[in-house]
Amino acid sequence: MESKPSFDQLYLDRLKFNPALKKMWLAFFVYRFRVIVLMIALVSIWGIYAYLKLPRESNPEVKIPIAVVTTVFPGASPSDVEELVTKKVESKISGITGIDTLTSSSANSISAVVVQFIPQANLDDSVRKVRDAVANIKSDLPGDAQDPQVGQISFDDSPIMTLALSGPYDGFTLYNYAQDVQTELEKIASVRTVNIAGGDQREIEIDYSPQKLIYYGITLDQANGAIAAANIAIPSGNFEGSKYVYPVRVDAQMYDAPSFAQLPIGNVSGTPVLLKDVADVRETAIKKTMLSRISSAGGAPKDAVTLSVVKQTGGNIIQTVDAVKASLASYTKNIPDLKYDITLDQAQYIRSDFDELTRDFIITVSLVMVVLFLLIGLKEALVAGLAIPLVFFITFGVMDLTGITLNFLSVFSLLLSLGLIVDDAIVVVSATKQYMRTGKF
Repeated sequence: MESKPSFDQLYLDRLKFNPALKKMWLAFFVYRFRVIVLMIALVSIWGIYAYLKLPRESNPEVKIPIAVVTTVFPGASPSDVEELVTKKVESKISGITGIDTLTSSSANSISAVVVQFIPQANLDDSVRKVRDAVANIKSDLPGDAQDPQVGQISFDDSPIMTLALSGPYDGFTLYNYAQDVQTELEKIASVRTVNIAGGDQREIEIDYSPQKLIYYGITLDQANGAIAAANIAIPSGNFEGSKYVYPVRVDAQMYDAPSFAQLPIGNVSGTPVLLKDVADVRETAIKKTMLSRISSAGGAPKDAVTLSVVKQTGGNIIQTVDAVKASLASYTKNIPDLKYDITLDQAQYIRSDFDELTRDFIITVSLVMVVLFLLIGLKEALVAGLAIPLVFFITFGVMDLTGITLNFLSVFSLLLSLGLIVDDAIVVVSATKQYMRTGKF
């Protein structure tokens, strides 16, 4: 008794080759396999270059379509803030296109207006419009109110690296070193800002003696006015040379207690009255609101200054951290006993994650090829093993062109697509082998 032919066999028996297929554009690649080899090489080079260039980070960059306009009005009650500041700010920005909702809150001395944009709006353009709208609002606000500040809510504000500067120095010296390091690090193109916490900041404290002020006939307002008038820096025009124009600036600012102490604030019978004659002038530290200390290798805690590095949007975390470390090493090598300890390094975790990802990817491709070779055949194994990296290379190139970063979400998507790639490769190669066995192709 003859066995009944399978459905696949019936389909292949009825299948006829159409000679018109030879004239299709796909036939060009079938008959010229060297072009395919060249394309594979070009795609591989493009994909590897894009993979090395793509920014790496733990979380994808998320842009929140919200802007916050903050205005400080010192000493004002909530009702005054609402009437004199909040309503005026709202009226200025309410006409901007692309706004979804507008909410505000008024508290003691501060006004906050939250602007939420529609999802379709361009966030950068929308925030720029808000800044333009509040740029000229100062004339409408009370004289004591500060200029409105426009900020954005962003997950990118979290630091990618924190470090602690320490050494046998006092808090003032450590803070000065931290400011120098901040200036050097912010020169790096991918660093947006560097925040400083801890240390001691100098301030000049002037303790007037009421008896001496009365004795010399000088009021408190006169003394403060003389200090404010003398401690200024103003532009004074330009000096035009034969080839260049040089700006001239009068800088009378004072930065230490002795300079303030010698400042004339009045005149009695032709004799100048100096600030030190009516007040005790001294340098003190600003009251601390944050304390920074560090203990390394189990040693005793010591005073330090903490710096937090925030990267630019779209910046490569690994390259940024490497540039920061190089700048730190270059700066600290010239200062004896100044040390820095890295307390947070996001690049270290990202390197570890991607090293594990690369290892797992190589193991996965190898296992897929071995299993396909043992169960189906060598061609299926080779095609699947070649298709996986090629598809990934093309994906890396497209991600580079579209500005997508390598993060846990994009990598997880690639891993999900791995099974589909293998299935498609098996189906295509199996169908091709069956077609070739018929002798019709």
